[in-house]
Amino acid sequence: MDQEPSADFDEFARRVGRIFVSSAYLDNAVTIVLEAVIRNYLDASDPFEKPRNFSKKTEFIRRFFRDHPDWQFLTETVNNVMNRVDHLADARNAIAHGLIVDVTGVLQGDDIEIRLSKRKKGKERLFTYTFSHENLLQLGRELFVHAVFVTRLGEIVSGNFSEHNAQNILSKIISEVGGPLPVADPRGDHSN
Repeated sequence: MDQEPSADFDEFARRVGRIFVSSAYLDNAVTIVLEAVIRNYLDASDPFEKPRNFSKKTEFIRRFFRDHPDWQFLTETVNNVMNRVDHLADARNAIAHGLIVDVTGVLQGDDIEIRLSKRKKGKERLFTYTFSHENLLQLGRELFVHAVFVTRLGEIVSGNFSEHNAQNILSKIISEVGGPLPVADPRGDHSN
């Protein structure tokens, strides 16, 4: 039986589309930073297995900024950004891979419930994520803002910027996006 999607589903799909486009941008930005670090700072003669998993990439970037003396001045900023990026990726993964329980009522502001089975500590567990209308809009915006920030971080690592120039560039990004990087939890409540 063919059935047209409801207006609620269309609105949900529009919001999710923004999330996925911004998420792809962020994934590429993280890869740009990773590649810049590998190209400019790692010894090609040392055996090295490039991280492929998103969270392994962000962990590698954190370690680089923590351990490289020229970049330690950005350690706290990079840690905060990568922690947030991992959190945003988790919310995006819930939307991408979870079971959407119901989108009826999205236009009226009803919450959307998504269930996702994940392996935690060797056990399969069911997590329920609740997204409000605002959570979905915020998640798309935060993914985009962090993608811009991480892209600029890659440009900084690729060039020979002084500490002063790097801080100015990152400050400029924050002002361009309208204030500090967002910190609200975009995915709403989740529990097991």
